[in-house]
Amino acid sequence: MKASVLARAGLLTAATAILAYLDSLIPTPLPGIKLGLANVGVLLTFYILGGGTASVVSLLRVLIVTLITGFSAFPYSLAGAAAALAVTLLMGKDSDPRLTSVLGAAAHTVAQICVAVVILSEPRLFLTYLPLIGAAGVLCGFLTGTAVRCALPLISKI
Repeated sequence: MKASVLARAGLLTAATAILAYLDSLIPTPLPGIKLGLANVGVLLTFYILGGGTASVVSLLRVLIVTLITGFSAFPYSLAGAAAALAVTLLMGKDSDPRLTSVLGAAAHTVAQICVAVVILSEPRLFLTYLPLIGAAGVLCGFLTGTAVRCALPLISKI
């Protein structure tokens, strides 16, 4: 890996971890709802440096934030990040970041609900909680995708 690519990946990893931490500080009306700010960094990494680097950045973000905030959210975070990343990789670099982000947010939400169902032994969450956080996730996914679309022309020049 070239030094310039490694430096860019490091900067994007740091930015993604910082965005994730800041996202955790923003109060929301329901547990599990977040703006998804870290997804901005992962998507920027994907569109600029490719899927392999975005995968590493996403995993490092999960690990860094777990070290900072504690282990309790780790299974949720890892499952959500993996699901969103899988969708991102399937969509490809030619896809509109808004659509990729919306679909990634939906996958992230479903994955986290699956983890919650297993951990809490509460299958009713699919019917009771998924619609609420799913709608919020799609809206936040659109907003983060829009941020990525606006930032890409500026960030890709760095």
